[in-house]
Order: sequence, then structure tokens, then C-alpha cells
Amino acid sequence: MTFGPTRPHALEAALQRGEGPGVGGDDGGPTKGLLAGLGALLLTATLAGAGFAGAAEDAGGHNAHVLRSAANHVDAWRVQEGHTAVPSLDDVFMESPPVDVWERPLELVVPGPSGLDYDLGTLGRDGQPGGSGPDADLWLSTLEVRDAT
Repeated sequence: MTFGPTRPHALEAALQRGEGPGVGGDDGGPTKGLLAGLGALLLTATLAGAGFAGAAEDAGGHNAHVLRSAANHVDAWRVQEGHTAVPSLDDVFMESPPVDVWERPLELVVPGPSGLDYDLGTLGRDGQPGGSGPDADLWLSTLEVRDAT
């Protein structure tokens, strides 16, 4: 199983060791439910905070944060639910899929570039492919490449 552009080695290593939520036949009991609830609460707060930043000058930085948070949540959901396929964002974020700072849903591309299972992105302020400045597209896979240099 390969994961998206965020921390693939840690998630894969946990699965190989038979660790992680929902792995090895242990349902996790109340702890699993509590951790899942806390994770959902933190993600909701993070995404809501990023959504209010729509008027901020640094929309790219806020969108990058939203993309990373959403990818972490997608990868954790896949491990917890035991899915190898990439779900739709509606499957993972049942009630409120993540949005960019312009309140548009994130884009999901399956498969992603360079052998990744998926990629997440935003089409920028104008909602159209391409563009520059605030209208530029922003994809998680290109963030990770840029961050590594």
C-alpha cells in the first residue's frame, strides 16, 4: 500500500508492524472512538480556521495548510478503515469536505503524479486550471517537492 504525499513511511511502517487503529483484529474499544473523535474535531477546527482566512493576503499558505491537513486525514482514514484504494473526499469527510480559502471543495486526482495514489489541490481564486498569483493552482504533490528542496 502506498500513501499520498504525506508521511508515507510512517503509515506503511505501522501497518507492517501490525500497529495502528483497526489493525490486528483489535477494535480499539472506546479509545479508538475517542481518538477518532478528537482527530475529527481538530481537523474541523483547522479547516474552519483556514476557511476564514479567505480575505488574507497569503491565501497560498492557508491553502497549503488545508491540503496537508486533508491529506493527513485521508491517509489516517485509509489506515483506520483498512482501505488500499483512495476514497472520494465525500467518503472521508462525510458531512463537510475540506474547502480552499475561496470556499470551493478541494480537487482529488486518482492516481496522483509520480506513482502516488492520489493528489489533492485547489484551482486557485478563479477556479480554473492554470493561472498565476492568487489564480494559480496549488497541488499537494508540488508542495512536497518544493518543501524538500
